[in-house]
Amino acid sequence: KIPPSAGHIESKVVTPSSEPVIAQAPIPKPVKSQTTLPPPKALPKSQTYSVVVNEVPVKEILFALARESNLNIDIHPSIQGRVTLNAVDQTLPSILERLAKQVDLTYRMDGNVLYITPDQPVLRTYKIDYVNMNRDTKGFIGAAAEISSTGQSASTNGGGSSTTTSTSGNGAKNSSSTSIDSSSKNHLWESLIQNLKELLAETDKEVIVTRFGSVGEKNSNENLSAEDAKALADSSKAEADQRKEQRSEYKTLFAANVIANAETGVISVRATSKQHEKVQEFIDRVMGSARKQVLIEATIVEVILNDSFQAGIDWSRLNNGANNSGFVFGQSLGTKGVIFNPNVNFNPNTGTGVANQFGAGAANAFGTTPTAGFVAGYINPASAIGNIAASITLLKQFGDTKVLSSPKLMVLNN
Repeated sequence: KIPPSAGHIESKVVTPSSEPVIAQAPIPKPVKSQTTLPPPKALPKSQTYSVVVNEVPVKEILFALARESNLNIDIHPSIQGRVTLNAVDQTLPSILERLAKQVDLTYRMDGNVLYITPDQPVLRTYKIDYVNMNRDTKGFIGAAAEISSTGQSASTNGGGSSTTTSTSGNGAKNSSSTSIDSSSKNHLWESLIQNLKELLAETDKEVIVTRFGSVGEKNSNENLSAEDAKALADSSKAEADQRKEQRSEYKTLFAANVIANAETGVISVRATSKQHEKVQEFIDRVMGSARKQVLIEATIVEVILNDSFQAGIDWSRLNNGANNSGFVFGQSLGTKGVIFNPNVNFNPNTGTGVANQFGAGAANAFGTTPTAGFVAGYINPASAIGNIAASITLLKQFGDTKVLSSPKLMVLNN
């Protein structure tokens, strides 16, 4: 035997030990009690202020609030207007919100600095989770009835003489017809974009009136002299022209706008802060109704019939006539192929026909009263959606059952 070289790789032969080796695990350390968290500390109470003013310039109120709250404040030069306010023990953000409702301004806190600026339009993006799809539905229902009368004739023969009387004429007709046309359109994206544009157009009018006043404002005084009245008229005309120019500039530079991308479900709106509040409220209300969904569920069951029911399933056994629940099946089996019998009313509890006040129903080849065509249904008054699991259990009496599939479909409203 040639011994392997010194550099040869070989596996070491492991000789089995006579005694089994027991793994020794270290003894776990004793569990220490967990430290309890300290109780939460109460938040410091927010500083409150009281402001009671009547027809005071808003800048003076803002400076007073900044001084009392030890804040630095920057006020835009275009901020103007007078306010009347009665606020007792209110926080600083609450008072600023109430001031913003009376004067065209918005505020922003940056560290220890309070910025007061006009409510200029800003661009914000809204997510609309709705499929980009339009749906048009049209329906028509029509009914017509016609009644006509025909002529009469009579003949008498006796005693070698005959008499014939005939009355004829054009049959009189009385006809009537009724028709109903119904149509519905579901164009959510088109309606939403148009509604937002109309909403912003109306709120733009409020901003223009608030900032630049009404078009018909006039300062007239009957006691003025002719020269003073002329000077006042000239100044009023110049002021009106200036306001008209400002309104035109606002509509060109600061008017609200809507930018929509229906494919990705994104709408960008350029508007003021007050307008964005109304836009958000409108979108929440619309999507609250549009997002409603309906769950449609069906169950497909395979039944392997046993020896007692090789001919098929006796569907009448699934109906519980006493409780008016279960499956209901019926089919016309008349000898002359009669599908509808006016003398028969269908009883959904028994699945058979019952004679009505017009006469007795005609029996079919099996000696039973025919029903009005084929009728199938499922009744379960104790449940809002029906107890499908109970029906599958009832099918087991005819053989082995196997649920092949139970598809579910979630569909949007409309």
